[in-house]
Amino acid sequence: MKTSELGVGIIGCGNVTTQFHLPAYHRLSDRVRVVALADIEPARIAEAQAVYPVPDEHTTGDYRDLLAVVDALVARPYVDSARLGVYGFSYGGYMTAWVIGQTDRFQAA
Repeated sequence: MKTSELGVGIIGCGNVTTQFHLPAYHRLSDRVRVVALADIEPARIAEAQAVYPVPDEHTTGDYRDLLAVVDALVARPYVDSARLGVYGFSYGGYMTAWVIGQTDRFQAA
């Protein structure tokens, strides 16, 4: 991954992700790389992967599972653990609010 690229991990692979986020990130592929997908439903990940292949996938449930995904990503040589952000919509927005109240790992929310 180039230093000028933004690495993005997406939690939740429902309609908003497959119809909006992944196509938008794909169009910005010279600046943004989706490096991981996570969802509680493996079938949703598979559907997203069929159209937009992503190197990492994780099946997640709750906060601890989400942080396990972050841990896996931070272990990658191209991920800067001092420059992490988190955001979400719908349930992802709820999880974002929960996460920033539980940890200080993220510099932006």
